[in-house]
Amino acid sequence: MAWLTGIVLILSIISFSGALLHGNSNTSASSNVHTDLDVYKQLLHLETTLNSVYKEMTALKEQNLQQQKTFEEQHRQQQKLIESLNNTIQHLEASFQEVKSENGILKDKLLSLNSTFYRQNYSNVDDITKELKLQTQNLSLAIMELNKSSSEDIQTLRNIFQRREQEVPKNITSVVNTLKMNDRYISLSFLDVQNNITALGLLLQQQQKTQTEQHKLTQAGIQNLTYSLNNSTAITQAGIQNLTFLLNSSTTKLSSSLSDLKTRFETSVAFTAGVRSSDTQVFSPGQTVIFKQIIYQVGGGYNPTTGVFTVPKTGLYLIFCTNVAYYKETFWTKIMINGSVKAGVMAYLNGSLTVYLSASNLVVHQLQVGDRVWIQVDTGTHLYSYIPDTTFSAVMINGSV
Repeated sequence: MAWLTGIVLILSIISFSGALLHGNSNTSASSNVHTDLDVYKQLLHLETTLNSVYKEMTALKEQNLQQQKTFEEQHRQQQKLIESLNNTIQHLEASFQEVKSENGILKDKLLSLNSTFYRQNYSNVDDITKELKLQTQNLSLAIMELNKSSSEDIQTLRNIFQRREQEVPKNITSVVNTLKMNDRYISLSFLDVQNNITALGLLLQQQQKTQTEQHKLTQAGIQNLTYSLNNSTAITQAGIQNLTFLLNSSTTKLSSSLSDLKTRFETSVAFTAGVRSSDTQVFSPGQTVIFKQIIYQVGGGYNPTTGVFTVPKTGLYLIFCTNVAYYKETFWTKIMINGSVKAGVMAYLNGSLTVYLSASNLVVHQLQVGDRVWIQVDTGTHLYSYIPDTTFSAVMINGSV
């Protein structure tokens, strides 16, 4: 999920950076300046966010290394478990040999009981039954001892022994009943017991074979699991490498965009100046209006002493002027570029209105380095400017075109 989030964030940053570089050319110059400032701040914020994502990717790498160490530790534990299982199987094999030996002893005892039975003319049938039950109990104890070695690995063997434990008394009871009914079947009954013991030995051998096969399957399963974990680790590392490559590529693109934007801001030229409220200058036709109060300036060029803006960088400029004539007066100025009149700004009084008249005008012009721009008086003697209200502005809206 973290990968997907990082990729979506990277694509958004790339798209956003592209939008900054190819912005709408029809947007007004003043809006572009403010928008570029806001966008510059947002890009700085996105750069910080991207650094945070990069730190998270570093943490993810460290987490992957930790997981790999954990896997190696689990692999070592599995190897120990396999060794333990091998030891258990060897112990089972030894236990099987003991049970086999006990079965042989039991077989001999059964034969001895058979001979004794014939000698005593069935007078000791109950004793034989008790002896058989005792041997069955001993056999059960042997099985329980086997179960202690590995309850999980010989669960099936224990079930077989339990079933056999239940069957032996039934067979013995059947033999006793048969002996009581007809002594001709006594030999056949003991033969059945012997066959059952032989079958039990075969079952034990089959169980050993099954356990050996299960051991092989367990080892194969562990090998498959190890292979799968190795593949998973390789895939994870490949994904991290790809994401790191995309992150580095996006960081490079974002750095380039930020550099371009910084260059753009560094090459910007703009100013706004106003007539101070304390100015009581009396103007005459042909005189330059001096806007002494600099409200904002970047890139230089405007001289508050002469009122002339000398272009520091070639580009397309927007020039703006607002006149507020004094009470009941007319004030008319002209926007001058290198001595040529480009536009007029006339606050004209018609009649005897008791108002402060104002007027504004705007010029867009391509200027070269060293061009001079100023506001020149055509008609009028006094200007009103309190906040200030009478202002002169210029801003470069694009580089050289």
